Amino acid sequence: MSGFLHTSRQVASEGHSPLMETLEPRLMLSGDVFVSVVSGNLIIQGDADANAILVTQVAPGQINVAGADGSTTVNGSLTSVTFNNVTSGLQAQMGDGGDNLRVMGLTLSGNVTIAEGAGNNIISLEDSTIGGNVLISTLTGSQIILVGITGSTVTVGGNLTVNCGGDFNNNVGIGGITINGNLNVHFIDGDGFIGTAAANIHGNMNVSFGNGGYFADLDSTVTGGNLTVSATGGLVNMGLYNGTVVGGNALLSVTGETTTSTTVDASSVRHNLTVNSSAGFDAIQIFDYSSIGGNLTANYRAGGTGTLIIDSAIGGNVNLSATDGEDIFAAINASIGGNVTITDGDGDTITSFFGADVGGNVSLRAGAGDDIVNVDSVSFIGGNLQIRDGAGILTYDIAVGAVRGRITFK
Repeated sequence: MSGFLHTSRQVASEGHSPLMETLEPRLMLSGDVFVSVVSGNLIIQGDADANAILVTQVAPGQINVAGADGSTTVNGSLTSVTFNNVTSGLQAQMGDGGDNLRVMGLTLSGNVTIAEGAGNNIISLEDSTIGGNVLISTLTGSQIILVGITGSTVTVGGNLTVNCGGDFNNNVGIGGITINGNLNVHFIDGDGFIGTAAANIHGNMNVSFGNGGYFADLDSTVTGGNLTVSATGGLVNMGLYNGTVVGGNALLSVTGETTTSTTVDASSVRHNLTVNSSAGFDAIQIFDYSSIGGNLTANYRAGGTGTLIIDSAIGGNVNLSATDGEDIFAAINASIGGNVTITDGDGDTITSFFGADVGGNVSLRAGAGDDIVNVDSVSFIGGNLQIRDGAGILTYDIAVGAVRGRITFK
């Protein structure tokens, strides 16, 4: 069984690392599972011990269930058991204990529901076509959940939902998959990672985190609808990499005190990108010929911010607001189709346009603190440039001819 998730992101200069690595086996005490077929559904019931089973399809309507560790029994037998008349879906209630459930090669017209109790669990769904919805739920413990891994293909006709209740390190990997509905992933607490690779999601992608350290990484992924990532606090990272396309809007919203990072690297958001953060340092990086078709909006709070647009394009407006803290904005070899409006609170600020093309007006407003404004000779602002500076020292270097309209200071 291959595939695991990185729980840390390399910096951009080091390149984007693969989603999956080798998964190391776990040694656990094994138990018993009880399997039956009810109304065309394969029903799997685990016990409170650790269960390790492999579920495969041997023919249409025939499913084989086998112990995967040499000691887990299936209906009391150490040998595999084949079940007939499986014409609909699969329901697995694995119970407590550290379980390892591997499902592969299934073609089912109905739903797949997998529920885990307390314990450190591994769940994987590979090389399968599911006509209905897929729901995977876990309770406390460290969880590894893989739906489609390196070299496999999965199709889900409805929605894919993962409810990860683990309170330690929790990893969800979605790869080589087509989801005709929505992808919904929910973490309760603890550190968590959700990564997608080579995924085609026809609907929306919704990710919610609790309070911990979290990564939501989309690699070579296409969503037909919106991407929404929300959290109640902690360290939150949202990244789009390697040709990822969000067909609708992208939103990162955090309510508690946190540090956030939003990265768009060689990817695109067809409509708007919005970041709503709370107190803590926040960063947005858009680079490597990425594009935002609509507006870029960031509602920062106190703690300092950094917003970089490099070798990329914003089709609409850029609207940034922050309260107290040191704030940096830079547009380098960038194109912004509309207006740029930046409102900062108290604290030092640096605002720079280097080789940037702004189609509309630029409005800069800062509170108390020392402020620096740069507009170089290869930049062009198509409208007016207005600078409103609070108490402190204002240093500016604005090239002659870089602003088509008026330059005003207030």
